[in-house]
Amino acid sequence: MAQSIPNGEVERCLRTCLEAEGYRLTPPRENGETGADLIAAKGDDEHFIEVIGFTEPPPARSKDFYEVFFPAVSRLVDGARSLVIALPQRFAQGLPTRASHYGEA
Repeated sequence: MAQSIPNGEVERCLRTCLEAEGYRLTPPRENGETGADLIAAKGDDEHFIEVIGFTEPPPARSKDFYEVFFPAVSRLVDGARSLVIALPQRFAQGLPTRASHYGEA
């Protein structure tokens, strides 16, 4: 049986990879703090990143995806030019279908 992957685990892995690539990162958010999960900057590039883990039951996974999708898009109001949703490989199977429903977004 597959295991869930907590958001925090995904974010720690992502931070490690981005730091190794030379990105400057905002510090981890405290519980209840609003805003992007992290912002990664390198040169003139700045990426507003929302992180999602993997929940095993499909209905919960869909709910989790929507709860990260809309805050990511809302970062456009904050001036974001690059929006990223970071998620585990486990999402690969259903993501193309899910993403195709939203066109340009």
